[in-house]
Amino acid sequence: MTPILRIENNILESFKPLFTGEKFETPGKEKKELEFHKGFLPFESYKEKIQNGKDKNSDIPFILLRYKEDEQELANGRYSAQAVWEIIIGTYKESSDGYSTGLYIADKLKKHLMEYPNVPRKFSVKQDYIKTKLLEAESSGYYWFHKLEFKTYAPYYDCKIDL
Repeated sequence: MTPILRIENNILESFKPLFTGEKFETPGKEKKELEFHKGFLPFESYKEKIQNGKDKNSDIPFILLRYKEDEQELANGRYSAQAVWEIIIGTYKESSDGYSTGLYIADKLKKHLMEYPNVPRKFSVKQDYIKTKLLEAESSGYYWFHKLEFKTYAPYYDCKIDL
């Protein structure tokens, strides 16, 4: 496994204990725990969902961790690297203040990320950049989506040429 994929796994695994036992509304009036995904939501065709007895929006609520980019620099003879990540939070709440559920989840994740670099762990968050945003265009009806962006330190690669 490459270092960046290991960081991705470690980030996602660190989120899961934060929400143990917490349940959130779904379109079917039931409450269920968050689903955690990386990259993209798992694709299941409408036909498969019907055959399996699932609602077309059965993946709500979710946290989706997505790698965006990484960058490596050389300054003053030293290498440094960082990776940019985004988290998409999808929730459902039949209320005009339904956005508050996603904001609650985002704030809990943000607090975790800001505290994370202070203890030895499996990834290190850069504390100079973290951003939360309501995705207004994607949110409609009682479906609410938020995006959280943050950076981590990443491994760098150097060129070793024997002279």
